[in-house]
Amino acid sequence: MNVDLDSIYENDREASQHRMAIERISSATGKSFRDIESVYENILRDFKRQAHFKDYLLILVSRKVESLVRT
Repeated sequence: MNVDLDSIYENDREASQHRMAIERISSATGKSFRDIESVYENILRDFKRQAHFKDYLLILVSRKVESLVRT
């Protein structure tokens, strides 16, 4: 996968890690990958703008999305 310049992902490794999280949430909730991807990427964009440390974004975004789609 090649990350384009407009992507929210900084590199292919980061994109792959987030895609795996999206797949896991999709599978666990029974929601479509595309639906979860949309929510996930919107939250990731918001969190990235505010983040001082980006090391924990995967965990924080995953938890937020899981919380939203389960309610």
